[in-house]
Amino acid sequence: MNRVRKLIEQNKWVLVTLLVIFVSILFFKLLTQRKYGLTELSSYISDQKNGLSLIKTINGIKINLTNRPTSLIAYQNCAHSLNDYTSNYSKDSCYDAAYHDALKFYHFVLSLSEDGDDLLKGTSVQNKGWKQISYYLSFTLEKEAMLITDYNDTVLPSLVHFARFYGISASCDLFIAFPRPNKAPKRFFTVVIPEFGMSTGNVRFKYQLSDLENIPQLKLKQL
Repeated sequence: MNRVRKLIEQNKWVLVTLLVIFVSILFFKLLTQRKYGLTELSSYISDQKNGLSLIKTINGIKINLTNRPTSLIAYQNCAHSLNDYTSNYSKDSCYDAAYHDALKFYHFVLSLSEDGDDLLKGTSVQNKGWKQISYYLSFTLEKEAMLITDYNDTVLPSLVHFARFYGISASCDLFIAFPRPNKAPKRFFTVVIPEFGMSTGNVRFKYQLSDLENIPQLKLKQL
């Protein structure tokens, strides 16, 4: 113990210097963290070069998986709560609570289309069996989609919501939420969208953690 104390005493100024450097870097990072408005953030998300919106086209079927940032999910949930006249939330406390809840999950939107239109309107679906594919997307996908970490841990969705637009959208969309693994991925994770009846096979989307960590925050004044 005395030896440790002596070592600390001899190097205390080095330790203090390192601590100051660390705090300065952290403070600088907080000051320079980008904050976008809702429109700017939506554009950032949809820009493929930022690594959040990944697209694969197989046999004419366009499969687009887009990560939805925690701040955007919190904004949407909080905006809904603030519109509830029975809510006692202030804007700040509402957002903090919603952000804390959303942070437990990775959120995605899966969009499926053919020839620039809703997949379920396409002739390929009619030939393959509209009812079977619609049922799979509504009820079976949530049992077979998965997120695989770079440690090969597998996580199943906690929620899959099939948004039905009945032909008025350019794609059929599914909202998918995966609980964050107990052992966080170190560099990347892969989301696997299973074969859903259109001869696409299992489609894998690889997300880099650096891209997710680089997402600008949403300006709170949007609420």
